[in-house]
Amino acid sequence: VVSLYVNDFNTRAVRTYLRIGFTVTSQFATVLYCPAGAIRCRWSGLRGRALRSCRADPPEASAGYCRPTSEPRYGWLGDTNKGLNMADTSIRWGLLGAGGIAGVFAENLLTEGITVQAVAARDGAKARAFADRFDLPTAHEGYAALLADPEVDAVYVNTTHNFHAEHALLAIEAGKPVLVEKAFTVTAAEARRVADAARSAGVFAMEAMWTRFLPSTDFVRARIADGSLGEVRAVITDHSQFLNPDPKGRLHNPELAGGALLDLGVYNVSFAVDLLGAPTDIVARGTLTATGVDAEVSMVLTHAGAAVSEGHTTMLSAGPSRGLVIGTEGYLELDGAF
Repeated sequence: VVSLYVNDFNTRAVRTYLRIGFTVTSQFATVLYCPAGAIRCRWSGLRGRALRSCRADPPEASAGYCRPTSEPRYGWLGDTNKGLNMADTSIRWGLLGAGGIAGVFAENLLTEGITVQAVAARDGAKARAFADRFDLPTAHEGYAALLADPEVDAVYVNTTHNFHAEHALLAIEAGKPVLVEKAFTVTAAEARRVADAARSAGVFAMEAMWTRFLPSTDFVRARIADGSLGEVRAVITDHSQFLNPDPKGRLHNPELAGGALLDLGVYNVSFAVDLLGAPTDIVARGTLTATGVDAEVSMVLTHAGAAVSEGHTTMLSAGPSRGLVIGTEGYLELDGAF
């Protein structure tokens, strides 16, 4: 659910907001729409006065019920990124890693009719089991074999965080466009190495920050662009989950770059940087687990024009995981996982 609160309500804005499910609230009216292919409109005026119908387009969207709509979904990776079109079903993907997230990735690509050509793991048996599970043509023992496979056009790196930079560089060296699971790398220095190598080789490289391509994120950007919020002064986010507490697990292992920040906090940072640009100043505080990885982090980032983003993340407890974008003319509230 995306809620927009505006200082001045107008029907032009209402027409714009028909694309996805959301709530618009002003001092005069509240308009609710059904998400996922339907429109619902309800207006309620001040002091109990109610408008009898919805004046937004399309005109058949009357008060109190839903109608189907053919509005397309927005945010597909291939629509917004030149160089690697995820919607291109001719691209043959290779999965560098055969863990849980690789399964999610493969399932989604196969559902969309996109080819997953091969998978690689250090353990050949694990790669073969993964290939059998998803009926993939090829299973490789070792990552070098996948990168040398002429049937693989693009690579998805989904190994543990500590290997992301190393494996992304191997893909770039092999001339394969590479999508790197978040967090892109463990350090800024590693990220610069990967970016520099990709530019030098003329190879596409990108972090798999999928939330940047959600319809709700497109909606937020559009409301900023059309001036609905005025000047954005603050972005506030929470990403709190109760994750595996096993001290012997990946999340608690500093050698595997475990911790809340690289698994969860990257979403807070990415959202803030996407809307406000790179920070000019960073203040952060956190607490550590017994194994020495960060369990909770709170951060305040200063951006251009003295705009501020505040983020909180933890892997010790579940939270609302909401987002808030505050401007001089209104604010957007993203309810649930922003």
